[in-house]
Amino acid sequence: MKIYTKKGDGGETSVLNKGSRKNPGVSKADPLIDAIGSVDEANSYLGIISSKIKSQKSKVKITIQN
Repeated sequence: MKIYTKKGDGGETSVLNKGSRKNPGVSKADPLIDAIGSVDEANSYLGIISSKIKSQKSKVKITIQN
């Protein structure tokens, strides 16, 4: 279900600023927004890799021979 406010966002988005109560609008074309997206994408790939490694470890039998 899509919701339309008919106001638009003016090409801006908000970014949480921990040190301030203000949450100013940031242009969606700002390099900060691109960097946040890149970090988010890299994090998702790391999650997939981690999951695959854990899955493979559970399938491997380790035997110790004396």
